[in-house]
Amino acid sequence: MRLIKFIILLVLTGSMLDGCIDPYDPGDLKFENMLFIEASITDDPDETPYVRFTNAYPFSENNYEGEPLVNTIGATIYVENTKGYRSYFTEAGDGWWGWGPPYYHLEDPAFVLEEGESYMLYIETSDGHIFESQYEKYHPSPPVEEITYRYDTWEKGEQGEQKDGYRFYVSSNAIDEDPLYLRWIPNATWSFHVPFRASHYWDGQSLIDSTNSELRLCYDSERIEGIFTGTSEGLTDNRVSEIPLHGVSSYGYRLQTKYSLHLRQMRISQSAYRFWKDLNALLYESGGLYETIPFRMTGNISCVSHEDISVAGIFELAGVSEARVFVDRPTEFSITTQRCTLDSIGSAGLRWNNLSGGSWVTEGDPGAFFTGPVTCFDCTARGGYTGKPSFWE
Repeated sequence: MRLIKFIILLVLTGSMLDGCIDPYDPGDLKFENMLFIEASITDDPDETPYVRFTNAYPFSENNYEGEPLVNTIGATIYVENTKGYRSYFTEAGDGWWGWGPPYYHLEDPAFVLEEGESYMLYIETSDGHIFESQYEKYHPSPPVEEITYRYDTWEKGEQGEQKDGYRFYVSSNAIDEDPLYLRWIPNATWSFHVPFRASHYWDGQSLIDSTNSELRLCYDSERIEGIFTGTSEGLTDNRVSEIPLHGVSSYGYRLQTKYSLHLRQMRISQSAYRFWKDLNALLYESGGLYETIPFRMTGNISCVSHEDISVAGIFELAGVSEARVFVDRPTEFSITTQRCTLDSIGSAGLRWNNLSGGSWVTEGDPGAFFTGPVTCFDCTARGGYTGKPSFWE
């Protein structure tokens, strides 16, 4: 989940309604122009530091036809440490998917984060607007101490319907004295299989000897939605223990065979941590337009040249570590998947000329043929892929 998607949702769900608890008709709401800035620098060699911009416009019944709040094309952007060393970002083209405000990346081979050093972000646009972050201190991320899981039940949805399955937790600790401020980005991969073996394939006109053996076992993956943070601030030990992550339902295919959770752990600054905590509270705990919205998002980037410019954004400087855990099919609770049944073909069932081309067929007793939904013969029809991931146990 991207920060910008969150913040656009933030604006459209009432971030300007400080202290209001009565429901509102969104058609009556009016919002000011606002610039959003997302900047990220990590010590992950596979991730290029970047700066992205998004402009938000007033909410109205008509399309907004005015100019962007700030011209972000041709901006001068650099990161500077306390020693005065600067590394400059390069404009990389139009924004996401080839449209929108531009984004910038840093590809200076001499740029290396120094442990204990602090860095600030500087942005000067072509129309004279200057944005600065506060200085943020860089710490490498400690290893993930442990990922655990256990059976749990939880409510999901507006109707409060119950779900059950595995809930995951993470623990981590540091040996230095600075409090831990951590954010986790989870993604998951799982294997699953379909129940039926095919002996033939119906092409619409004839029955062909064939097998679905290479289509019975698949893998699928997803990035877990949500904001997951933890801190040791105020604790005796510089450790976070069993911070709850996401839950994996007993319904569906994720836990059918084997499930793998991968965690990207980011050690961030206190200001970045508070930003993500506030954003999580606003998006997931405020209850939308019918609950109190106690604050307005700001972040650790401000416009130092124009007081009338509204900006919200985050300069996230982070050390990164990773961990992965594998989970076998549960034994303490059952897994519910699609119900697969076979239909006979022939005089007692479906006629061959009514059978769709591309159907898989299995033979029981000699001359007795059966078919079923393609999703019960072909795991790729469920969105999976057959190539085994390189990290798979």
